[in-house]
Amino acid sequence: MEKLASFGYSFLIPYTFQLNARSDFRFYQKEKRDEVKYFVGANEGSVMSANNNTEFYKKLVRSHQNNMLTLGLSVSLSAHKLESKQMDMPFFYVGLFSKQVSAKVIAREIAYLSINPTFAL
Repeated sequence: MEKLASFGYSFLIPYTFQLNARSDFRFYQKEKRDEVKYFVGANEGSVMSANNNTEFYKKLVRSHQNNMLTLGLSVSLSAHKLESKQMDMPFFYVGLFSKQVSAKVIAREIAYLSINPTFAL
């Protein structure tokens, strides 16, 4: 990601993955520990100490967000309503990461345009 960011790419990452009663936080802490370690890096201890799905999810996203900040990317997270059996959460996060433009400015502009659509003919 760092290499792509250096070329001016921005990233929109929906943080969605199977997280439900069958594949819960314990499954990721034990069976998928190596994948979680790879994704969150040095912040692994925080994520592995989670006690429920919501806490695990929030810590995972926060750790990844911190990794992106470390790479010098600006960050904006937004929460969205979710209705899914694969991801048993009431919401999911989408992260916007950019090195060229402030991610918060982009997010504000998108929010403004969604409320005040303009059409050019």
